[in-house]
Amino acid sequence: MEAGAALLRAGNRPMAASWRTINCLYACRTSRGRKYLIGLDRSLFCCLIGFRLSFTYHLIAFNRSMKTTDLKIRQLDAALKTLAKKAFIQPPRGGWIKAIREALGITTRQLAMRLGLAQPTVVEAEHSEAAGTITLTQLRKFASALDCELHYVLVPRIPLVEQVNAQAERKAREQVASVAHTMSLEAQGTDEDFRARQIGDAKADLLRGRRSRLWE
Repeated sequence: MEAGAALLRAGNRPMAASWRTINCLYACRTSRGRKYLIGLDRSLFCCLIGFRLSFTYHLIAFNRSMKTTDLKIRQLDAALKTLAKKAFIQPPRGGWIKAIREALGITTRQLAMRLGLAQPTVVEAEHSEAAGTITLTQLRKFASALDCELHYVLVPRIPLVEQVNAQAERKAREQVASVAHTMSLEAQGTDEDFRARQIGDAKADLLRGRRSRLWE
């Protein structure tokens, strides 16, 4: 009982419940009043119950993690869906900093004063943006000085869910093809229906596991 209380105080409710179950089972008495547990020593039984509960706990946690991953990817797809349909404006040839600065009638010297920088640094930043080498930190700083907001986003060409499913399909086909090649070397044939079922099973298994396996 003391062990069960200690587990409960430690916040391990599944193991505490397991310990209470063990004590209940172990407290069963024969007609002679002796404690018994059929076929198993108490310590071994405790280990088996503990292992089973620990495995179940981690399996539940893993399933919850995978459901959270699926939810996140669908939410991100939904958020990016509207952006994918928009026609984005191409940056001006000289870059946004120069285009907006000139439209506002601000000189490089005046912009440099706003930022507390030297004028050549502003000119260099404009050249860097035009060349595509400016950093996000720099661009955000210049956008703020010009009273603008910087929107930075990666828009997938294909929805993320479709990319994951397509990669799982490719990976599953590779796995099944490898097995089929081995079987052909052993003169064992595989029909197309059986192969399609194998691919489907392999794909489902890949999607249930960690996503990183898809890209190895």
